[in-house]
Amino acid sequence: MSGVPDVPYLVLIRVLTPGGPYSEGQILSLAFSDPTIGRACSHGAPSDAHQAELRIAGLVPESISVAIVSPAGAYKSDDILTLSFVNPALVRIHPPPTRETFAIPVPPRGLAATELRGVVVRSRWSGEAARRFVAVIDKLFTVDRLGWYRHSLAMRMLLPDELVLPDPDIGMEAGRQLASLRSAATEALGGPLLAALVPQFAIDSSWLESIETPTLAKALAGVRESVAPHITVELGTLGEPDSPDMLVGTIRFAEYQAARNEGADAFIPLLIPQRSTHEVLSQRLREYRSALLELFGQTARTSTSVRLKQMTIPNHVLDDRLWNLAGALQDAFDDRTVA
Repeated sequence: MSGVPDVPYLVLIRVLTPGGPYSEGQILSLAFSDPTIGRACSHGAPSDAHQAELRIAGLVPESISVAIVSPAGAYKSDDILTLSFVNPALVRIHPPPTRETFAIPVPPRGLAATELRGVVVRSRWSGEAARRFVAVIDKLFTVDRLGWYRHSLAMRMLLPDELVLPDPDIGMEAGRQLASLRSAATEALGGPLLAALVPQFAIDSSWLESIETPTLAKALAGVRESVAPHITVELGTLGEPDSPDMLVGTIRFAEYQAARNEGADAFIPLLIPQRSTHEVLSQRLREYRSALLELFGQTARTSTSVRLKQMTIPNHVLDDRLWNLAGALQDAFDDRTVA
């Protein structure tokens, strides 16, 4: 019948990474006719989104990751979506990669699907490491001209100490590749940071080459190759921090598929841990990691000239989340002695 609008689809979603008024584990309703845009409504606290809408009033965008609980339309159970928004009730929907573009991994022989951990990352921090991180972040924030590249440098200090894979033998090789990546990232941090602190500093091709070295690219390729067969759809035991000094995270399937062929800035955030025994630190890690994946993922395939122009301008979403993370790390490890 002409003139009658399409009946929208309605799905239930579970929040995986928090943002705006939405918290981890919260169940939302998502209504859409166009699968790329929809309206979100929270369950259990109907005024939250409305209050946040009044507070935000069109400032900076937020993004969250969600899992489909009750499917409809283009989306199936367990699809992982990214929602971005300024008004938390009206969201842009970023769908997962099409299923035809990759093969679903087969669980390793002898390991039940419910036991799969995918790839787990682990880091052990100390008071000294946290103070060192905060000191470097303070220096990075003194140079406005760094723009997005402030985060190209900062994310490398959050690389994990360890990759845990279902196959211990492959895990050892992945560990060697990760050690190479950490070493290359450290080498590609000191010189560029010192150069950025020099008066009249400006980002140019030679400076970019100093942070994106062939050694770093080779080490990153080694890590990709090691973890690729173990990025699984079903994640059972995700791994949790076993002490206040430990940070733990999991590389999720949809995240990996989106970043697997991209450059260092779009891939390294996958390796950042997301969980701590400190609740606020966990939240800040998830927020910063999610923003890095979303925003660097968006710029990964733009031309060099466009990327250079855009990324020399400060990104206030990333800056705010990095500043909050530095504060959370400092608070979490303030009274700790060197491990």
